[in-house]
Amino acid sequence: MKKSLITLLAIGLAGTAAQAQAPTWSGFKAGISLGASNYTNTWTDTDYDWYGGSLSYSKRKLAPAIHVGWDTQSGSVVYGVELDHSFNSAKRDVIYDTPVGNSVSVYKNYELKSVTTLRGRMGIATGNALFYATAGLAKVKADHSWTEVGDPTDSWPTFSNDHTGFVYGFGVEHRLNQMLSLRAEYQHVNVPETKSTNVNGYTREVGEEVSTFAFGASFHF
Repeated sequence: MKKSLITLLAIGLAGTAAQAQAPTWSGFKAGISLGASNYTNTWTDTDYDWYGGSLSYSKRKLAPAIHVGWDTQSGSVVYGVELDHSFNSAKRDVIYDTPVGNSVSVYKNYELKSVTTLRGRMGIATGNALFYATAGLAKVKADHSWTEVGDPTDSWPTFSNDHTGFVYGFGVEHRLNQMLSLRAEYQHVNVPETKSTNVNGYTREVGEEVSTFAFGASFHF
């Protein structure tokens, strides 16, 4: 009888310890990630000055990122807010109208330097896994230029898209222990067009899209 009571007590204490050590998603976190980004910018010649219509350009790049956030867990529901900053550094130069033997007519340059998002997220925790959706606001740091070699006045010097856009995505996160989790996440950023008018009065519009699939780790405090 005495041995049975001791055994039951040991089992009860072990169960209590396991519950006490069960990971919770509530609290502050910070982490890093590495993603495969596809950056697309679309130029629209609204005045049909040179080509008319729209032209799109894409660039793929590996992008490291950092993030911080705060989550709250209520039962199996987890919700919170997250701020992240991605160092994209996607750059491309395009040359137009250059038949063999002819001089360059037009240079098009663009560079995506970074993407910053502020997002809410909500998901369902099951076991040590969290399945979630996320959405919020996004800012890009992107520079553009359009230079017509034979007609410098009909060019667009470097200008930036400073508009605020939107981001949405989804992901799954696995809690290894109370301190560390691993995640896989998809995000899509869409930033509205910004306009630039050259000295001749012609206008170009350019908008940005960034799709990223990333793997990362978060440290929980």
